[in-house]
Amino acid sequence: MNLPLWAGYVAFFAVPFVLWTIATVSAGKRGFHERAFALIAGDDGRLSLARLQALSWTLVIFGAFVAAMVIRDRIVAGSTEEIGRAQDAAKAATEKAQAARTALEKALSDSIAAQTAETTAVLEAKVADAYTAQVQAAGLPTVEITEAGKKAALAHATAVVAANDRARLSAATGPARLALARTEGEARSATATASSYKWVGIPPELLLLAGIAIGSGVFSTLISSVRSEEKTARLESAQLTPVAGTNPPLYQLTIRGRNLGGSGSVRVDGRNAAVKEWTDIQILAYLPDRATTELLIVDTPHGKVSHQLTGTGAALALGPARTRYEFSDLFRDDKSPIELSLMKFQMFGWTVVAIALYAWFFLDNLSDHLTVLPTVDSSIALLTGVSQTGYLAGKAVSGAKPGP
Repeated sequence: MNLPLWAGYVAFFAVPFVLWTIATVSAGKRGFHERAFALIAGDDGRLSLARLQALSWTLVIFGAFVAAMVIRDRIVAGSTEEIGRAQDAAKAATEKAQAARTALEKALSDSIAAQTAETTAVLEAKVADAYTAQVQAAGLPTVEITEAGKKAALAHATAVVAANDRARLSAATGPARLALARTEGEARSATATASSYKWVGIPPELLLLAGIAIGSGVFSTLISSVRSEEKTARLESAQLTPVAGTNPPLYQLTIRGRNLGGSGSVRVDGRNAAVKEWTDIQILAYLPDRATTELLIVDTPHGKVSHQLTGTGAALALGPARTRYEFSDLFRDDKSPIELSLMKFQMFGWTVVAIALYAWFFLDNLSDHLTVLPTVDSSIALLTGVSQTGYLAGKAVSGAKPGP
């Protein structure tokens, strides 16, 4: 599109926002909170760290691709033959430039060798002159003086030839430099023409990250369609009664349901309730007061269940189910939701750092000549794949999904 560089920066941040907005508007859920987080919610009623990783990398890849495309040099359409001819021309121009570089390197090497030869010849001439002077001063026979003079003359002649060779070869480096500059310019032009038919490329490592995101969604849907509902946590009733003889007053919250597991956490309007007893069909918990009882959240090994509460005291009753996503969902242990998972926290931190570094590296290198998005280390794709595998494995074993 050949837009200004600032347009690429805007696109990098705007595209993920627009895509998430479209997903939020399209989500078939009630309330902005539920729709906004629908893409990163697991079937157990909690926010999923694995889905957040996949979505984050997907949005970053989309944003980077669009940013690189909008500022890239104009992309032209062409037939297969035209593209082939352009690629052949770029290859030939590149080879010609390489040949010119080789020729220049040889010319420079020959010039250096000639300069060395000249220096050696001049030194030998000086040595011959000194020897001739010594012979004459010593009054040696004429024959020896004549022989020394011939050697000196030959040395001078060799020095002259070496100087001429050095001058000739040094002069040859100029045209070689010009030829290299010309052929490199032709190669850049031919390469730009050939690349003008191409979109910005996406490295295999980034494609792998996108594939992991798609694969996770497909297998998650498959698991949901074939699993049994026997382990789905469900709530059937809730009752609030005062505990006699307590000061300040305590209230016992009795929750009945099915497939509640053996442990977990209970929160009423954001307050943690002290759990006294937890079985697969009943939970007893204590609340310090009952000033407000509007939302009940029960985290179980078989899913997170949220219900609106109506009435007070003995008239307390379960209202309709309400999806309630919390940031802490990202770090809760799948089997023991009362505990936080160190592994999930480590993966969250690593994902944030990796995406931030990739975004900085991409924006720092963004230009209208960018033809391939920056790649990521294969270990990042491997760690993301391991995280997705763990999520899907836990999902398949638990068989959990939201209650009604």
